[in-house]
Amino acid sequence: MLKLSLATGLALATPVWIYHLWAFVAPALRGRERRYALPFTVLGVALFVAGLAVGFVTLRYPIDWLLSFSARSFVEIITADNYFTFVAYFLLAFGLTFELPLVLTGLVVMGVVSPDALRTHRAPS
Repeated sequence: MLKLSLATGLALATPVWIYHLWAFVAPALRGRERRYALPFTVLGVALFVAGLAVGFVTLRYPIDWLLSFSARSFVEIITADNYFTFVAYFLLAFGLTFELPLVLTGLVVMGVVSPDALRTHRAPS
């Protein structure tokens, strides 16, 4: 119950702490940096939500597999705490994985990584 309350409170408070984070960082940004901040923030939130949605759709497959696997050989001891922790980490992993294109784009824009280096080290298809 406490983990669920904590997660709900964090989700509901996210707009407030994002605003305060922006209010703290914004005075230090220059024009070019400020121009990129809003699109990157909006795109980051959209990608994270898309990752959560895909993770939520995908979630039933590992749950079904784990439950069918345990039915043959093990006694199922599933608590709400274990289930909530698994779902939270699973969805967090999907949400953060969907942020990878934004991170790479940011690194290219900042000049840390070149597009040629990314093209050279791309996995063969």
